[in-house]
Amino acid sequence: MDIKAWDEIHGKKNRKNLQDFLRSDTDSYLIQQLKHTDETAQESYRNYAWIEDNGITPQFSHYDAVYTDTLPLDTDLIELYLKFNIDPPEDYTGHSISVSDIIALKVEGVVTCFYVDDLGFKALPGFFPEDYLKNAEMAMEDDYDMVGDGIINNGPKDPGIKERPSVLEKLKEAPVQEKPERLQKAAIRSAERGLE
Repeated sequence: MDIKAWDEIHGKKNRKNLQDFLRSDTDSYLIQQLKHTDETAQESYRNYAWIEDNGITPQFSHYDAVYTDTLPLDTDLIELYLKFNIDPPEDYTGHSISVSDIIALKVEGVVTCFYVDDLGFKALPGFFPEDYLKNAEMAMEDDYDMVGDGIINNGPKDPGIKERPSVLEKLKEAPVQEKPERLQKAAIRSAERGLE
C-alpha cells in the first residue's frame, strides 16, 4: 500500500475516533499520538519541560486520534498508561503510550486533556480547539441554554422546574369544537390510524 492510500485510510479512522469520543454519552477516553511529519519530529518523545524550554505548545493539529473507548469506572491515567503498554486492546493500532502522547478524558461531559510526561501527566487546558467542543456540544446538548458552557449534555434539568407543554399537548387538551360531520369522520379515521 502506498503512503497516500495509508493516510487516506488512517485519516478517516482518526476523524471517526475523534467524533466517536466527542459524541459519546458515556465517560470515555481518547489516545492521541503525534503525526509523523517534519513539523512534529522535534516534539516526539520530548518531556514537557523540554517542550516549554523550547517555546513549543502542544498543538491539537499535530496529533492523530488513534483510539477511543468507554472509560471504565474508577480508571485513572496510570491504569490507562499501563494498559496500553502491557496489554493493549487487539484493535489498537498506535504505539505503546509514550512521552508526548495526549490522553483525553471525558467525564460527565467535561473533556480534560493530559500530556504524557516522563514522570506523570501534565494537564493541558484549552488543548481541544473551541470549535470541536462546541460542535460536539451543539450536537448532543439537551438544553440549548447551556451551549457554550464546555459541558457536553448537561443532563436532566431540575425536576422542580415544570417544562412548558408542547403545542401538540395543548391541542390535544383543548376542547373539541363542533366540526362539520365530514371533518369529524376524518378526525376519527386519523385517530384510529395514529395520525392525530
